Amino acid sequence: MWRCAEPLTARATADRVRWQCEGWLTRPDDRPTAGIVQLRLEPEEVIGGQSLQLQLDSIGQDVDATERAARAFVRIQGQLGPDAVLMPVLDGGRGPGERVRLVPWGEPHEATQEDQPWPGRLPAPSPALVPPQRRPVQVRDAVGDVVCCDDRGELTYPPAVVVVGDKPGRRVIGWAGPWVYRASATDPQRHSRLQVSLEPGSAGEGDVALLLNGTVGTRPDWYVEGIYD
Repeated sequence: MWRCAEPLTARATADRVRWQCEGWLTRPDDRPTAGIVQLRLEPEEVIGGQSLQLQLDSIGQDVDATERAARAFVRIQGQLGPDAVLMPVLDGGRGPGERVRLVPWGEPHEATQEDQPWPGRLPAPSPALVPPQRRPVQVRDAVGDVVCCDDRGELTYPPAVVVVGDKPGRRVIGWAGPWVYRASATDPQRHSRLQVSLEPGSAGEGDVALLLNGTVGTRPDWYVEGIYD
């Protein structure tokens, strides 16, 4: 089954059929057992051409390059499956990572929950980079004690040094927060977010602003949730 947001022309249909067959032939565990003697294409759902809303950034651009790129994406999907080419969609969520949803190329990608209320949602601006994996950090005060967020939503000490992974610690030159929230209504654990600005590192690294996330309590599990540019 194919889903296509753009007009499915005769050429595009022929390409999809050919690439689908090529995909079958390249899979040793899913090869056809005999030759194809009949082909039937059945439209499951169609819309009128007047209801197609093109993206604003596609106007005035290189149409041929856009078409070639789209055909290449569809070809990869025909050989490796729809999930082989994904595109990010901004959606609703409390954290910056939760607001990005990946959908297969060519499928409808309207935001479904962007306008819904999200208690504890991070205010703008959002971080420019969200690490795909958690990067643990240590947040310490001026004398080296661990900084925690207590049950009242207050830090036990002002943050003075942040240690990311096994890198040398960097001095905090500015911070804001914390903001306490729950990941869901049924989650008993409370979390806190903290924004910190760090001085340039000794290895020539420039100053950086981080969004940290940790659990509320005496043993906080701080990690980097986002990086501001």
